[in-house]
Amino acid sequence: MGASPRREATPGEVVRHFLFSYARQDFDPYLERFFTDLRGEARALIGCALEDAGFIDYRGVEVGDDWAAGIIDVACTCGVMVAVYSPTYFTRPYCGKEWAVMTARAGGKPGRILPVNWLPTPGRPAVASRPQLWGAALGEEYAERGLRWIVQRMGKNDDLERRYQDIVTELAMRIRDIVQAPDRLPQMSPRPTWDDIAQAFPDAAPGGTAPVAATGRERDGSVRIVVVAGSQQEMAAVRQELDYYGAGSCDWRPFPAPDDHPLSAYATGVLAGLGTNVYLQPAGRPLREVLDEAGAANDVVVVLVDAWAAGLAPYRDELRGYDDRNEVGAVVMVPRSRDDGEAKTRAGELDKLLIAAMPKTVLRPDPTFRQGSETLPAFRTDLRGAYLEAQTRVRALGRIRLQFPAGGPADRPRLVGP
Repeated sequence: MGASPRREATPGEVVRHFLFSYARQDFDPYLERFFTDLRGEARALIGCALEDAGFIDYRGVEVGDDWAAGIIDVACTCGVMVAVYSPTYFTRPYCGKEWAVMTARAGGKPGRILPVNWLPTPGRPAVASRPQLWGAALGEEYAERGLRWIVQRMGKNDDLERRYQDIVTELAMRIRDIVQAPDRLPQMSPRPTWDDIAQAFPDAAPGGTAPVAATGRERDGSVRIVVVAGSQQEMAAVRQELDYYGAGSCDWRPFPAPDDHPLSAYATGVLAGLGTNVYLQPAGRPLREVLDEAGAANDVVVVLVDAWAAGLAPYRDELRGYDDRNEVGAVVMVPRSRDDGEAKTRAGELDKLLIAAMPKTVLRPDPTFRQGSETLPAFRTDLRGAYLEAQTRVRALGRIRLQFPAGGPADRPRLVGP
């Protein structure tokens, strides 16, 4: 792994004790709570300042800082890395780069990466099968369903609450023991640049785009979220205001206030609050593949659509493909923030783009299609209602498709049979 000069740690400099390595697409209120609780427990056990206990990239890199450089600094100086295993984790190149730095620093020493079973992840890369999956003896629910399942349900179950606290405490104790051990990992100096680091997961696509790969458990009653939106670079071709976008589709933030989280994180929180397992699909995975797999499992698919993306050929084609399927057990959400001045000014153009891309979906009255949510509370309410309708249909009928005549949408569909 090549290196180029970067800031070296000064004598006595306080570094973060653990790096919280996770897929940003997995970020939701449950993951945030786990990090907050773990950091607080580690701080108490180590006896350090709260901000020095653990690092998460949503909190640890200030606005305007070099995002990659901030993560590299922590990966090159921390005592241990907590790897939050999920199907998405192993598709993200930045997770693989964090892993590569830690293993290079460890030089074969075991235990410097602590894997946590956040979501069941069969078929992990070989490199990720070597560290023992931390906490495998902490109960059947943790081993089979993952820690996220416990966090989702523990508010109504005292036993799960106690089990969660035990998991957090034991993991924090393990972090303390590692960072206070005499053989603490040496810091990597000089720091490598982001491009210097060869990421450790061979199946993760370069440049931040995940490969086409199945994610999530194949169980009935789950929800798969797909985001149809462009990156900031892509969206520059169709609009002027680009602060709503990031490096990839899943970074789309039509409602940046109050927390500046992606829309997918808010959607995950709403759906998880209804007691379902939620899986965010990696950017770049064809929508048709998600729909086919969800159909086989009788899962609901929630498609979050940025109407501006309909002006770009790849996303327009995705929407047209969806429209041709006439899905019933799926939800399409097309929010439009009232604070987006450009969207207001060009509202007519956006409506035409969307109708051209998916005319059947837009023109057919259906409660699973929600367009125009102007605020985050309205989006949450609309999503909840649309999902419950789709869930009812899937439970009653399985996933079915409406068949329209070639000329377009007909009158209300009827189920005909014996």
